[in-house]
Amino acid sequence: MKTLITHLRPHLDDICAFWLLKRYLPEAKDAALDFIATNEKGGNVINDPDLVYVGVGRGKYDEHKGDIGDCATTLVWKDIGPKAAIDARERRAVEKIVAWVFLEDTGKLNAEPYRFFSVPAMIEGYFDSRGRDSKTVTQFCFDMLDAMIVAQRNEVLIEDDWKKRIEFDSRYGRAVAVVGTARQIDAFGYSHGFPLVAIVNPDRTYHTIRADAASDIDLTPTWEKIRAAEPEASWYFHHSKKMLICGGDHAPGARLSSLTMEELIALLK
Repeated sequence: MKTLITHLRPHLDDICAFWLLKRYLPEAKDAALDFIATNEKGGNVINDPDLVYVGVGRGKYDEHKGDIGDCATTLVWKDIGPKAAIDARERRAVEKIVAWVFLEDTGKLNAEPYRFFSVPAMIEGYFDSRGRDSKTVTQFCFDMLDAMIVAQRNEVLIEDDWKKRIEFDSRYGRAVAVVGTARQIDAFGYSHGFPLVAIVNPDRTYHTIRADAASDIDLTPTWEKIRAAEPEASWYFHHSKKMLICGGDHAPGARLSSLTMEELIALLK
């Protein structure tokens, strides 16, 4: 069985490289983990094909040998990515994580707002709060990366659904409507300059109209129209006056809306 090895107190970059190997390289799925001290030579390594060194040893997965445009994560993905048996959407999701880890590892995200609430900050805090144990913090980061790949798959789905969007002029200004199953399409819409987003799940299990919290939009007129249009549906008008919601995971027993996207758009004009 292979053993993956990096330095003590591993960084996000080294842990993500481990995660990629165990998740997408079949022969490394059950690999053991080990951590070694580093030194001016990059750590003492053993020439054994079953020992895979990451971020140490100046080998193919260690950028410290002079790979300025890479990090351990990008080196691993360049090696195993082309051979990984995954579909196009999964590949796009992984590549988003790899790109983010590279920016983090090369200091490009150090000036980001709320830096001390970031994933690297949580890794540091977890390491210190769990007896400074390298294996424990690695498993913690594996769990976060497992959640992150799900989130990135969702973003890929948003990007695909976004291609079929309907842009229109509402009584509140520019708006966009999207039919899709992805979560947080509203935030994606706001980031693309639309303060108002309407979303319909294609199975009609969820309808929502959402306004950017930073806007001055008040959805009361639309709430009154919707309540008159289908009083039997379980529409919820949020106290912020910026969200109209019917159905979804929070309300599995809701009486669902029968409005089509075209009808929803008409109520917003």
